[in-house]
Amino acid sequence: EEDGTVEGSLLKEDNIAEWFDKAVKYVAEQGGTWNQKGKLQLYGLRKYVLEGPNQGQLPPPRRFHTAARAKYNAWTLLGSSMTQKEAMQKYIDIVNSKALGWNAIQ
Repeated sequence: EEDGTVEGSLLKEDNIAEWFDKAVKYVAEQGGTWNQKGKLQLYGLRKYVLEGPNQGQLPPPRRFHTAARAKYNAWTLLGSSMTQKEAMQKYIDIVNSKALGWNAIQ
C-alpha cells in the first residue's frame, strides 16, 4: 500500500481523493489569494486529475484567447508521466505550501 503525505502526516492512498476534493474546494473559495502562476499550475493539475493528460485530444485555443490558451498550456505542459493520484498529491502539496493550515479549517 502506497502512502501520500499531507503536511508531513501519512495519508492512505484511499484518502488522497478526499483531500484533493477538499483542497479544490478551499482554492475555489480562496481564489483571490492565489497569484496567476499558482492558479494556472493548480488548474493544470486539476484538469489532469479530471481528464487525464492532454495528448492532443483537444486543439489549442486561438492565440488571442490568452486566458484559455494559458490554461491549456498549463495542462499540456504537465506531460503524461503522472498517475491521477500523483497529480492529486502534487495539487495537495502545492496548496499545503501556499496556505499553511488550510486543512485545519476543513
